[in-house]
Amino acid sequence: MIVEKRMKQGVTNLLMEQELDDMKKRLKEMEEEAAAIRDMQAKVEKEMSANANQGVCVCMGLFDTKVEAVW
Repeated sequence: MIVEKRMKQGVTNLLMEQELDDMKKRLKEMEEEAAAIRDMQAKVEKEMSANANQGVCVCMGLFDTKVEAVW
C-alpha cells in the first residue's frame, strides 16, 4: 500500500514536471512570436511614416497647380 502510494506520487511528480517543461517551452515560443510581431510592427510603422512623408510631398505638388473656374 505504501509502495503503491509512493509510486503514484512519483508518477504524478513526473507528469507535473513534464507539464511544467511543456509550459516553459510554450512560453518561450510565445515570447519569440511576440518579439517577431514587435519587429514587424516597427517595420510597418517605419514604412508608413516614410510613405506618409512622401505623400505629403506629392500632395503639396498637386496643390501647387492652379485651377480656373469656367462660369
